Amino acid sequence: MPDIITKSEAKARGLKRYFTGKPCKRGHMCERSVSTSNCLECAGERLHQYNEANRDQIRERKRQYYEANRDKRLEYGRRYYRANRDKRREYDRRYREANRDKCLERTIGARATEEGVSSTRAKS
Repeated sequence: MPDIITKSEAKARGLKRYFTGKPCKRGHMCERSVSTSNCLECAGERLHQYNEANRDQIRERKRQYYEANRDKRLEYGRRYYRANRDKRREYDRRYREANRDKCLERTIGARATEEGVSSTRAKS
């Protein structure tokens, strides 16, 4: 648990969150936002509910943003990869170790597609 600190103390220190040690009205014992006084758990739940209720609008907004900024996003990805090449390679290596079956299946499917064979195999 974080240290107990009042909202005014947190604001004076320039912090973004504080912890009262008391549960919110929904019973969550967690930090609260200095700017809104909202419990972070409740805020997370509200965000999840909003995202679920507005999934299509959010997806469309993201698609439009990507279309409008496609070149910028691709360049950002290339720069990030170059700047973090070793970190990315290590991540990829660990992923392949942890997901050998998935990677093998994907490789087999890709090779079959290259050869003109359907990637879904019928069981014999």
